[in-house]
Amino acid sequence: MSDFILETSCLSKSFGGQAAVKDVSLKIRRNSVYGFLGPNGAGKSTTLKMIVGLLRPTSGRIFFNGEPFKREDLSKIGSLIESPALYGNLTAEENLMVHTKLLGIPKDKIQEVLETVDLTDTGRKLASQFSMGMKQRLGIAIALLDDPELLILDEPANGLDPVGIQELRELISSFPQRGMTVILSSHILTEVAQVADTIGIINKGKLLYQGRADPGCDLEKLFMDVIKGGDSL
Repeated sequence: MSDFILETSCLSKSFGGQAAVKDVSLKIRRNSVYGFLGPNGAGKSTTLKMIVGLLRPTSGRIFFNGEPFKREDLSKIGSLIESPALYGNLTAEENLMVHTKLLGIPKDKIQEVLETVDLTDTGRKLASQFSMGMKQRLGIAIALLDDPELLILDEPANGLDPVGIQELRELISSFPQRGMTVILSSHILTEVAQVADTIGIINKGKLLYQGRADPGCDLEKLFMDVIKGGDSL
């Protein structure tokens, strides 16, 4: 089996002739946290949407578990891209129940994912009454329902307070120990530095850097040096 759970080869996407992502070749190592960094509008979300099938690549290829990507592989990928799609008039458990019925997943999975994201005590509270951190965690719980091998989180710390960010960091750090790989897209460098094993930096649609995250690395300096340098891999 390949050391890399996901690889992309020269992945590109254009809108109306304007290139949003240009020849991006990612290598996501199994059972790791891959920090996918870049300024707003750099191409992070577009790249991730192509991986999960929300956008069709203009060119390039995607490989999952060493094989060309196929639609069936989507069942092994969980994702939270942008804001979680929640039913505000339903409880956390009821939101999850909707997804178990749609996906044909046993109901007993609901309690397991609620425990994983620490939402077991929300009772009859409606999702519309949740804090931003609780909504993000419920979105992650939905993504975990089908026991994904790969979890993609796009800016999951947006709108969170310091307590919510710390809880999210601890949750993400625990996933590789459970046999799950995480792609964490963010522009909050301090948070990524504490959880990522590998770093990819994208700007203006080009992957400018990809490498292991050394414990003593000054990620902010690396990020600024790469962005200002502007030369791709």
